[in-house]
Amino acid sequence: MANELAHGTVGTTMTQSEFEAVGLHVCNSQATGDLIYASSGSQLSRLAIGSTNNVLHVAGGIPAWTSEITSVTLTTAVAKGTWTASGTWTLPAFKLGGHVDATGYNISSPNAITGIGALTLGAGCFAYSVADNSWMGFGGGNNSPYGGVFYLYGKTHSTLPGVISFQTPNTAVAALVERLKISGNANTAVATWAAVTHTGIHLTSANNAFGSIVLPTGAGKTVDNVITELQNLGLVTQA
Repeated sequence: MANELAHGTVGTTMTQSEFEAVGLHVCNSQATGDLIYASSGSQLSRLAIGSTNNVLHVAGGIPAWTSEITSVTLTTAVAKGTWTASGTWTLPAFKLGGHVDATGYNISSPNAITGIGALTLGAGCFAYSVADNSWMGFGGGNNSPYGGVFYLYGKTHSTLPGVISFQTPNTAVAALVERLKISGNANTAVATWAAVTHTGIHLTSANNAFGSIVLPTGAGKTVDNVITELQNLGLVTQA
């Protein structure tokens, strides 16, 4: 039988030193790194050394070398170096010890991403829902569901310095229309509205904490003219 454990050939008689020699029992075709295992209840056989980085696993009830590990549960493991995923990975809850770099790739359909100290996105990045009739919400704090503080701010941009733009689809849902643009890089920001009808807005005087409204002035700007312009802008309704 190939690879079986056998007695070494010493002739018709055996001396004491031959009996105690290391090479008295060897496997057929034995080589450095080979392993001996029980191939049956009465037979010891040789398993040839595997290739570099192969791991030993069980196949068909006997040990064998493999370059892939399948259907194995790792209770404690330390991952090092670069991992290249093939196929679909299903991960349980886990804690990151470093950053996640998804350059050039998408992170799709997360149900919830919690406890993020900072999320840095690449240039021209979008966060949106790919399903129709769905929604996305952003909020601050954990005083369910509306507590905390939420900040939304613009940063330096070569052509739109610090601008925040709010856009919604047009009637045909074929393009986005900018409804509000808030300027940046200035002590006083300018909010520019377009194609918007304002309802339910309460304008207050300069004598309280909510600020004031500056009425348009100039030739022909009577009180009636001003009220008409504010009505046209949707800022004032007649009771």
